[in-house]
Amino acid sequence: MGLDIIEFVMAAEKEFGLQLPDNEVSFITTVGEFTNLIHQKLLAKYGLTPCPSNDAVFDKIKALLVKEQGLSASEIQRTSRFVQDLQMD
Repeated sequence: MGLDIIEFVMAAEKEFGLQLPDNEVSFITTVGEFTNLIHQKLLAKYGLTPCPSNDAVFDKIKALLVKEQGLSASEIQRTSRFVQDLQMD
């Protein structure tokens, strides 16, 4: 896992108030997979009612990628791969 990705994961942990185990994050390759992991962790932590929707989590992750990595929002899709498509390493 490259420095860009490590820094992004740390920013996401802070944004969502979560701790993401390295062994789970190391298998993530796309923004959609990362969104799903965050959403699952939020569901486990808060339950259905106070938990943001998967779409809301994706929107926050997208905003973080724009803010933290200087990416264009238009290039970030759920299928975008962090290393190959977004050039994060």
